[in-house]
Amino acid sequence: MRKIARLTGVLVVVIGIAFMIGCPSPITELEPPSNLTVTADNTGIRVQLHWDASPTADIDGYIVYFKALGAKGEYVAIDTLAATETEYETDPQGTAGYYYVTAYKGDTESDPSNEVSTVPAHTDAATVYELNGAGGSGYGWDRTNGAGSVYPMSQASSASSVDFYITNFAAGYSVIPYYIASPDVSQQCPDSTIVPSASWRVNGIKLVTVQEANSVLPAAGNYVSYEELIGDSYYGVHTEDDYYGLIHTLGTPDVQHGTQSLETWFQLVRGLRLINH
Repeated sequence: MRKIARLTGVLVVVIGIAFMIGCPSPITELEPPSNLTVTADNTGIRVQLHWDASPTADIDGYIVYFKALGAKGEYVAIDTLAATETEYETDPQGTAGYYYVTAYKGDTESDPSNEVSTVPAHTDAATVYELNGAGGSGYGWDRTNGAGSVYPMSQASSASSVDFYITNFAAGYSVIPYYIASPDVSQQCPDSTIVPSASWRVNGIKLVTVQEANSVLPAAGNYVSYEELIGDSYYGVHTEDDYYGLIHTLGTPDVQHGTQSLETWFQLVRGLRLINH
C-alpha cells in the first residue's frame, strides 16, 4: 500500500509539471492606442496622424491602416511602426479615406483605435438666390460637421457663417452673368446697399478642373475674390481660417427667379486640400 501511495504521489507531481510546461500563460490582452487625430502638413497634401500610446507595456509597435474612399475591400495595413512612435505622416496620393491604428505584440494585435476621416462632408443640392432675389444668397459651412447652409446677406448676423455669395453686381437678378464672390466683396461694390457693414469673411474663389475637383484643390494664393458663375462647373473655396471647400453648380442660373442650384463638399481637416468625393 505504501508503494502504491508513493507511486501515486510521484505521478501527481509529474502530471503537474507536464501541465505547467505544456500550457503557457495566456498573453495579456493588448490595449489599443487612443485619441487618434488627423491634421494636414504645411503643403495641404500630406496627412499626419497622432495618437496616445497603448497602455499595455512591452508592445512591439503599431500598425497603421487605411481604407480609400470608395474602396470595396477592407482596411489595408500601410505601415508598421516602433512602440516608441505615436505619430505618422503619409502621402495618400490625392485620395481621401479613413484611418485607424492598432498595437501589436508578436502575432497578437489589439482592437482598432478610433477611426479618423479625410473624406469631405457632402451637402446635397441647395437653392441659392442672386443677391437681389427673394431668398438667401449667402452660403457657408459648419466647421463642426461640414454641413452647408444658405444665409441671408441682408443680415449682419450672417457674417460669421457665410463663405461665399451669389451676385451679378447689378440691380435686379435678370442681368447675367452671375458671380460666386467672397463675402467681403459685398462691402467693396454696389452690393453694400443691400449687405450691411459687418465682419464678412475674406475668402478665395477659384474655377477648378474636374480633375482638381476629384483630387486636390489648388493651394492658397491661387484664389481670387470672385469668379464668373458657369453652369455645371466646379469651384474651389479657400477660407480665411484655412479650410477648403468645393462648389458644383448644377445647371445654369435661373434668371426668371434669380436662383442657382448647387451642391458642395467641405474638408473638415483644416488646411487639407484633399477634396475627392
